[in-house]
Amino acid sequence: MKKRTRIIAVLSVLLAACQAHIAFADASDLNLNVNGRMLTGQNPIVVNDTTLVPIRTLSFLSDVYVNWEPATKTVTLTNRTAHQTVQVVAGQKTALVNQVPVVLNTPAHIQNGSVYVPLRFIGESLHAKVVWDQAIKTVVIYPVDKAVTEAYRSSKLVDSRIAALKLVRVEMNERLFTTDEGHVTGYYFPTGKSNSFFIVNQGVVSYYEVRNDAAWKTWEATSGESTGKELIPGIIAGVDQEWGTRPTYKGTFSYFWDLWMQGQVSYGVIDSKGEMKELGIGNSKAGATVIREIPQDNTKK
Repeated sequence: MKKRTRIIAVLSVLLAACQAHIAFADASDLNLNVNGRMLTGQNPIVVNDTTLVPIRTLSFLSDVYVNWEPATKTVTLTNRTAHQTVQVVAGQKTALVNQVPVVLNTPAHIQNGSVYVPLRFIGESLHAKVVWDQAIKTVVIYPVDKAVTEAYRSSKLVDSRIAALKLVRVEMNERLFTTDEGHVTGYYFPTGKSNSFFIVNQGVVSYYEVRNDAAWKTWEATSGESTGKELIPGIIAGVDQEWGTRPTYKGTFSYFWDLWMQGQVSYGVIDSKGEMKELGIGNSKAGATVIREIPQDNTKK
């Protein structure tokens, strides 16, 4: 009897330890970024070093359809663009990817009334990109369009730039705003480059760098008065508010202005002193690319 009591006591301690571990995972400072935007209220958890999220989180992914069948505890997720389907059953370690069995390290499970699924496995099975940002403890997941990424890798600079602007834009900050209404959106690429660019819109300047098949915003600022030499000649003189790491590039640019109120595009070049030279202006339809070929800047570096 005493031996049985001791065993029960040991099991109770082990169960309490496991519950404490899960509670700690629930309370972690893990963040989520889906489709390029930060999400709150998703309550991700970590079990056996695997990040799990509620199935509603994955419904934010573009072109992903999520279905829950409570009778069989089965989750079916479909990427209608990539023609990929994943099925997982809560508590079972075998999933189906396009009907092919795959063994999971950590199965889906139900917790506090929500169905949790392994984020990286589901994302990559649906041909999405999953990236871990250690600095801010954020899991980033976004869809990848194979045709766009292939176009971005083109040796033709104009095609690569067009594709760069079609990539998912990953934003890790709360967007900055001004009272400037603005009727022009400007796009600025360093000469010979498509892997970084500035977008200027309504008094806000955003800087992006292309990596992991997406355009990642690394800096953003609102325009302010110059305290002397222009901060980035031809693009922004001074800043009022800013977020992120300020870019150091001081060279020449090609610019493309979307004059959307007039249905036109203006384009040209900017020298290292910020002097602008317009090379052309033409008509543009809503949703059409603003990128044009520039003879002085048509070689990809």
